[in-house]
Amino acid sequence: MRSVLLLVGAFCALSLLPGSGLAAEQVLRLVSPGEAESFDPAHRHFAADRVLGTILLEGLTREDGNGEPVPGAAESWEVSGDGLRYVFHLRPNARFSDGQPVTAENFVYAARRWVDPKTASEATNAIEPVLHARECIGGRLPPEALGIEAIDPLTLAVTLERPNPYFPALAGQLVPMEQAVVERWGNAWTEPEHMVSNGPFALAEFVLHGTVAFVRNPRYWNAANIKLDRVTFASVENSRTAQRMFQAGEVDAVSLSSEDFKNGGPLPGAQLRLQPIYRVAYLFFNMRNGPLAESRGLRRALALALDQDTLTTKILKSISQPAFAMVPAIYANYPHPRETFADRPMAERIAEARKLYADAGFGPGRPLSVKAVLGDKKSCAAIQEMWRVALGFVAECDIEDDHGAEEAYKTGQFDVGDNGDGGPVPDPYKIISDFRGQPVGAENTGRYDSPAYDATLAEAEETSDLTARAKKLAEAERVLLDDQAVIPLSFSSGAYAVAPRVHGYRMLASRALFLDDTTVDP
Repeated sequence: MRSVLLLVGAFCALSLLPGSGLAAEQVLRLVSPGEAESFDPAHRHFAADRVLGTILLEGLTREDGNGEPVPGAAESWEVSGDGLRYVFHLRPNARFSDGQPVTAENFVYAARRWVDPKTASEATNAIEPVLHARECIGGRLPPEALGIEAIDPLTLAVTLERPNPYFPALAGQLVPMEQAVVERWGNAWTEPEHMVSNGPFALAEFVLHGTVAFVRNPRYWNAANIKLDRVTFASVENSRTAQRMFQAGEVDAVSLSSEDFKNGGPLPGAQLRLQPIYRVAYLFFNMRNGPLAESRGLRRALALALDQDTLTTKILKSISQPAFAMVPAIYANYPHPRETFADRPMAERIAEARKLYADAGFGPGRPLSVKAVLGDKKSCAAIQEMWRVALGFVAECDIEDDHGAEEAYKTGQFDVGDNGDGGPVPDPYKIISDFRGQPVGAENTGRYDSPAYDATLAEAEETSDLTARAKKLAEAERVLLDDQAVIPLSFSSGAYAVAPRVHGYRMLASRALFLDDTTVDP
């Protein structure tokens, strides 16, 4: 997604639990990472939908405090020798918030609904490794052909299209749903008065552009170890407003800029934390029409003239790291190809950029006309100035929020866009597969379409060996970078401050919340 803000937490309590030192009512108040639109797991399109949704519906696995996959709704599992078939054993004591047992059929129903073309899900990466998922999504096979089956009420079998070493982590996104509830209420099934969930919290309130509130689910299998009674998310205009709330004691955690982080945060004594996350920020080009779609040399000229180091560290003063690749550096077991000009001095890069610009037929008498639809005014102004100084043209900056940008991208009314990509697990396949041309990848908003890229990606998909798979994915990334369909900008990190009275609150590299150990003092 284009923008990702850190979740922030707050505390509200009036009295102590006798002898515990903790507040009698454990309430954590958070600021939403954007506007949540839907808690339907098949329609988690924006950051807030995904992050907030993880505390409502628990998948077969879940993340521990270190971001590693551990048993969730399934208490154990085994995998076949060829890596294609997983058998999950569900917890006998798992219940939905309405008291109904969580069964294998609940997972089968949810998975089939996810791949049903009638659902029209735009976020299918996690289900695509399952056998026949893509054929089901494309309408070439019925949802019943999906490789998932209930062996008995507490045993679920999942067959993969091909071995995937990261599937135990991806299984955290395979969640159960009560068919009767969904079919009774239709699209309204996620409203607070109707929604049932199996996670540690249940939905209590959902006001668009307002408050989203969750209450502890007493029927959750691990409810005895969940200390929080209530979690609320508020919609806040911007980070400065959130920081003022933090200083006033209205919230107990706040995301920080690099400058704020280096200066010790907005409140003396606050806990400062820095968390690298599985995300790359980048620019992409409209590859459907316009001068940039027609000329790789022109796209490369714009890439050469953009100084990632200056933009990230000096202008934006970001704690993120300048990027010259699409797969973040924190992804292990990956070769990490980079832009061929990554280590060249800017003077050399600009000289080549000017030659390519002229070769494409542009210059003082015929400046390039480019419309950049981006999400940040400061970034756009900086990029605009870099291109003006190096190449002599002034790009049009159109600053849009996620929704406005999405509309511009869908209609092709742009030349340059921005995005952030990553996933819940450090699998490079998520980012690389997003630029598939046929069928179009989930984040391929610029409509990049390269048969060579798709073929290399297909070879990676057929490779069961982890090292060989990574090598093929890196080869595909090399094609993407050489085609200059994107300009990597930065590998994301998040800095945030937490008040001393909040304990055990953390954000993981996947951007999910870990609240198992969270408690608050008065």
